[in-house]
Amino acid sequence: MASLLDFNPNYSHYWSADSRDALFGAHFNSLLSQFTGFSVCHPIYNEQTMNLSLRHAIYSAILSIEATASFMFLPSWNESIITNLVLRGLNPSSLLTAYPLLCYKLVTNPANQIAYASPQSWISQETPLPQASWNLHSTAVWNTAARLHLNKQS
Repeated sequence: MASLLDFNPNYSHYWSADSRDALFGAHFNSLLSQFTGFSVCHPIYNEQTMNLSLRHAIYSAILSIEATASFMFLPSWNESIITNLVLRGLNPSSLLTAYPLLCYKLVTNPANQIAYASPQSWISQETPLPQASWNLHSTAVWNTAARLHLNKQS
């Protein structure tokens, strides 16, 4: 769930929201494969995509026999996002509370503390990146094997 310009090259795999990025080694549609191992998931800021990604991470953790943890970054657009999602039959908050052994909110980063790294290359003129206007929740979706593994490491 990254673009060619914002994925970490130290990771062995990355998934893109754009199928054309397959030319550069990206996998397309991360929801077609089960999340396993330890991963970072920062879905595009689309309500349905965020809900599907969270649901997929939860089910991947449930179904995996190996240590599986997805560290998700989800924006908090005040309470209006929750209201809109509930009206559409989607609600990330209810998913998080429905699976308390799998989902754990690690930290909420306030909007004024969020800083974006500048892209390493620009197509044309450098454009200043805007300051975030929403908080960002860091959430772990993990199974027991992943929690035990991380507890041993720290």
